[in-house]
Amino acid sequence: MLLTVSFSLVLLIISGYVAAYSSLIGGIIFALPQLYFGFKAFLYAGAHAIQNVVINFYKGESTKILVIAVSFALVFKFIKPVDFFALYSTFIGVLILNCFSPYLFKDYK
Repeated sequence: MLLTVSFSLVLLIISGYVAAYSSLIGGIIFALPQLYFGFKAFLYAGAHAIQNVVINFYKGESTKILVIAVSFALVFKFIKPVDFFALYSTFIGVLILNCFSPYLFKDYK
């Protein structure tokens, strides 16, 4: 979320309010489904619950993808004006940071 807020503040200064709230929406579109996935995937733990872990992992991931798609559709339908560059760049930036965060924070304890 820090990256989302940082992008939004920079875009507020550079491009204005439309880019700032578009950027914030792009970050939220990534963050909320990711939180749901984390909750759903790690609801069960331990060797005795391995089948539940796998089932919830797939349910969480498929629901996350569906929520992201629906969120983008709702933004395109109901929020006008939207800065598409800010929306997508923040979403993709947070997605890339999420992919590489284990490597960036591997020495953090």
